[in-house]
Formats: sequence, structure tokens, C-alpha cells
Amino acid sequence: MTPPRSSAQRSLGWALSLLFFSLPFSIAGDDFSIFLLYLFGLWALAQRQTPWPKGGLNLWIPAFLFAATLAAALALNPAAGFANFRSFWHFGLPFLVALALRKEDLARHFTLLGSVTFLIGCYALVQHQTGLDVLRSPRLQAEYLQYNDTWLAVGAFSHHLTFGGVMLVISALLIPQALWGGWSRWRRVLLGLAGALAAYGAFASFGRSIWLGLMVGSLLLACLKLGRRAWVLMVPLALGLAVLVTIQQSPNLQERLREYRFGNRLVNGLSQEANADRLLMWRAGRQAVQENFWFGLGPNQGPQLQTYYDQVHQETGHKFYHIAETGVHNIYLQTLVDFGVLGFCFLMTWWIWVFWASWRAWVELVDPLERALALSVMVGLAAVWTAGFFENNFRDGEVQAAILTLHGLGLWLYQHTSNAQAR
Repeated sequence: MTPPRSSAQRSLGWALSLLFFSLPFSIAGDDFSIFLLYLFGLWALAQRQTPWPKGGLNLWIPAFLFAATLAAALALNPAAGFANFRSFWHFGLPFLVALALRKEDLARHFTLLGSVTFLIGCYALVQHQTGLDVLRSPRLQAEYLQYNDTWLAVGAFSHHLTFGGVMLVISALLIPQALWGGWSRWRRVLLGLAGALAAYGAFASFGRSIWLGLMVGSLLLACLKLGRRAWVLMVPLALGLAVLVTIQQSPNLQERLREYRFGNRLVNGLSQEANADRLLMWRAGRQAVQENFWFGLGPNQGPQLQTYYDQVHQETGHKFYHIAETGVHNIYLQTLVDFGVLGFCFLMTWWIWVFWASWRAWVELVDPLERALALSVMVGLAAVWTAGFFENNFRDGEVQAAILTLHGLGLWLYQHTSNAQAR
């Protein structure tokens, strides 16, 4: 029989529910729920009512923060580097999720997540089809109201790629739960509809990086469920690649596709000319890394990075649309620029550990809820890793909160796997 929970433990559980409620909607709710998780987590730990979650994140998150400290201290502008540390306050979230989560609360958490996602997803669908936008300020409406005759789905967020990144993670959380989570029928219907709307919202954000994340996440989901039969996916995958190559090499086909909103965005995604700004940003980033290999330029060193943009401008004559402060639109290259190879290795080991912990749970646990959760974490991580090749997704506060929630679920699953082995 499960012992009764203390007031601190119950408060932790409701703060985690607030996080699941807030993820699809706004950064204000995210931050408030994370603040409550810190507050109630410290309360529970001080009263020794819950143990600290143990796992590889206890090593790799501090290791990354150590590398960030070195990079900031060695930067040309250390004050700006250390000022960037205020963006790291979310990094305790994986531990807080693992600390607060109880299996008996999963139904409440996912019902809240599914319900709010369903509502926001319906709004995003209407928004994408008609341009309706009543949840955001006039300034934001004017900035992202229409793009190349296409209404973007942005939900209540400030940017269509922010919305797409959050919906990418949430669709990965919900769809495996609906298909294999062992929930009641009505809850599976809710989670399935919400997951489908989240996937549609991610697509309707018209972020090409988000599209790639959706494709890779879907492919991994299919591969994990098919097991040894996954080879059958090679046929549609090969056909898809052949179609993309054909589009890239056929001006006539490109001209016909440009008549449609999705086709126009797809053609631009396959064009080097249309992506010159991003490709040259990467070139400037690579030059910065070559000259600052071990510790990078340091975080928040936009003026120093701008000198490399200026150098590329002199070499190519290209006038950049984005300034250096916005980042190089590649989270891996951006990490190398900011923290050098040391910080990059620690961050990658951190993320890979979470995937490994979830894989271990997927292989060794038998409970359908826990296995579906492991599937969600792996699919979500694969999707955001892919999108990260073309976006600074981990630097975006709302997307970062969603990704770190995945990490917390991975840590929780690791604990359950270790406990199951001990028994």
C-alpha cells in the first residue's frame, strides 16, 4: 500500500500538473510552475520527504555549467557572458520533474496536457486557415500575421517557430500515449486527438526545421514499434528522397509547386540561394569556432561574433538579414561558438544520456504506461535534435522548458528501471 503523501509532496505534484497545463500555452505559466517546483522541491528535500533523483544528469548538467563558467570567464566581455547565466535557471527542471512525478498522477498530468493542447490545436488550425489571431498583441499580429500568402500557426506564442518547437515536443509526448499507453478509452481518444492537433500545429507553423523534426520523429516511432520489420520503411523513405532530389533538380516542377503554400515553402527549403543567409551564418560560426576551439567566444558575445559576420560579408558581398545576436540558427554550431568543444561535449553527453536512459526503460520495463513514456521521450528527443540542425531551439525559453521536461521524464524512467532491476 502506498503511504500517504505529505503536504510538500502533494504541492509538488500540483506544481507539476501546472507545468503540463502551461506547456502548450505560455512562457508565463511555464516559468511560474517551474518556480513553484523549485519552492516545493526545496521544502520536500529540507523535510527529507523525498529523495534526490540520482542518475547521469547529476554529473553532466554541472559539467556543462562548469564549461559555461570557463567560457564566460575567458570571454572578451565576461560581464555579458555571466549575465547570460540567467537563462540557465531552467536547468534544474529535469531534477524537479523526476522529484515531483508519481505514477498515480500521470493520468492527471496528461489529461491536463491533452485538454489544453486540444484547445490550442483547434485554435492553431483555425488560425492557419483564416488568419484569426485574438490571443496575441497587435504588434505580434502585425509581425507574423502573414508570410508569402500563408497564415502561420503561432498559437499564443510570440513566434511561429517557438510554437512549432513546443508542439513538436508535445506531439511526441501525446501520440505514443494514445496508441500504446494503456489508458482508458476516453483518455486515449483525448490524447490521440490532441496529439494529432499538436502535430498539425507543428506543421502549420511552416518551420522547415520543424517539418524535418516531425519526419524524423515519425520515422523513429515507426521503427521502434516495428522492430525487426522496420526494413519495410526503406521503400517509402527511398521514394521520399527521390522526390526531393527530383524537385531540387527540376525548375519546371519547382514552378508548379510554388503555386501552393506548402510547395513554395518546400522549394525554398531545397534552394541554396533561398538559404544563403543561413548557410553564410554557419560559415561565420565555423570561422569563429576554428579560432576559439576549446572554450568558444563565450556566451552572449554578439559583438565578437559580428566580426566574423563582417568578415564573411567582405568575402562574399552578402548582406545578412539576421544580426549575430540572433545566433547562427544551428544549436550544435551555436554551442561550439558559445562554449567551445568542451561545453559541446558535455551538452551532447547530457542529451545522449537521457536518450540512453529512455532506451533502457523501453527495453527493460513491462508496464505499458512507462514504456509509452520512454517511447515519447526518445521520439521527442530525436525530433528536436533534428530541428536543432537549423534552429537555436534550446535557447528559446518555451521550447527549452518542453525539452527539459522530456529530460526529467527520462531521469524518472531511469530511476524506475534501476528500482525494477534491484527488485
